[in-house]
Amino acid sequence: MLQLLKIINGYIWDLEADIRKGKEGELGLEEVGRRALMIRDLNNIRVWTKNLVIRISGLGFADVKKDHASE
Repeated sequence: MLQLLKIINGYIWDLEADIRKGKEGELGLEEVGRRALMIRDLNNIRVWTKNLVIRISGLGFADVKKDHASE
């Protein structure tokens, strides 16, 4: 599960990289929107996986999202 979290975090980081660098104009709004939706969906999986690790290990605090698109 920790390896899955590492992979998801890396993929989210890669999806955000060009946006962080200010390359929205090069990507186009459609691509920025597509990436935003993928990031939302991956973050949902990341939060679920992280919370599962916390429940199994008993260590750390659960991530709770309220009124958030990743719910």
